[in-house]
Amino acid sequence: MILLDDVSKVFRRKKQASVQALQHISLHVPKGMTVGLVGPTGAGKTTLLTLIGGALRPDAGRVRVDGFDPVRDRRRLAGQVSILLADQSNTNVEHSLREALSLLGAAYRMGSRELKKRSSELIELFSLETFCDEPLKHVSLGFRRRAETVLAFLAPAELILLDEPCIGMDAGAKEIFRNAVEEERNRGRTIMISTHHMEEIETIAERIIVLDQGQLLYYGSKMELLRRMAPVNRLEMTFSDRVPDLQDLPFVRYEQEGRTMCLDYNRNHITAAELLRGIQETGRIEKINMRRPSLEDVICELQTYH
Repeated sequence: MILLDDVSKVFRRKKQASVQALQHISLHVPKGMTVGLVGPTGAGKTTLLTLIGGALRPDAGRVRVDGFDPVRDRRRLAGQVSILLADQSNTNVEHSLREALSLLGAAYRMGSRELKKRSSELIELFSLETFCDEPLKHVSLGFRRRAETVLAFLAPAELILLDEPCIGMDAGAKEIFRNAVEEERNRGRTIMISTHHMEEIETIAERIIVLDQGQLLYYGSKMELLRRMAPVNRLEMTFSDRVPDLQDLPFVRYEQEGRTMCLDYNRNHITAAELLRGIQETGRIEKINMRRPSLEDVICELQTYH
C-alpha cells in the first residue's frame, strides 16, 4: 500500500540553516495495516505523512501509494487518501459536525441515503451525539479533534493518515478513539497515526515507526522491538517459608529481602513458565507479580542512545 524508497526531504530557508527533515527513509506498509508513527517534536512525523499524502515532493527517493506517485497521480488517488494534519483543521469551525459531514459527503458525491447512514455510524462510533449540532468553534479541543477525525474517516479512502489526532483528548476520549480505529481497521483500511505518546496507540498499532531527527530508528512489530531492545522481565515473589536456592536457574540478577525476592530474567532465553517451574521445585510461592518494560520506555531508550 505504502512504499518509501530511500526518501529524503530538506527544507531550505532564507538566511537560516537548512533543515534535514527526513534522511534516507525506506519502508513498506502492507494494505490493511495500522501503523503507529512515533517520535519527538521535529522528528519528521508530519513531513512523512505529508509526503505520503501528496502535498510535498521528496528531494530524493520515491514515494508510492498503491503503486502511484502521490504528487504526480494526485487526481487518480483523490478520494483514496484522507489526511488530517495536526496544525490544519479539515473543516470550517463555523459549521457543526453534522453540517460538515453533509458538505464533505456532497464533495465525495455520496448519495443522501449512504451519507446519512455513514454519518450516523461515525457519530455513534466516536460518541459525538451530544454536540454534533453545535458549531465546532464552541466545543472543546478534544471534541473538535474527534469531529475532525470523523470527517477524515467519512472519505471512501483506503488510506487514512492522522497526525496527532489525540490532541486535547482526555483518557476517556482516547479510549473511544482507539476503539473507533479498530472498527475502521476491520473495514480493511490502512491507517497511519502519528503521536508523541506511545500509550495512545499501543494497543491498536500492529507496527511501529520510530523517527528521530529525520532518521528511521525502527520499523517493525511491537513484539520484535521489545524482544530486541528490552528482553529483561522482572518477577517479584514472596515465599511462604524459606527462599529457595536459585543458583542453577538462568536469571540475569536477583535481589532478596527476607522472604521476598526480585528476579530479572531474559525472556529470549527462558519463559516465565519455565522459570516458575524450576522455582516451585524447591520453594512455595505465596505471592507473585510480573513486570515488563513498557513500549514507551523502550522507545525513549532507543531515542536516548541514538
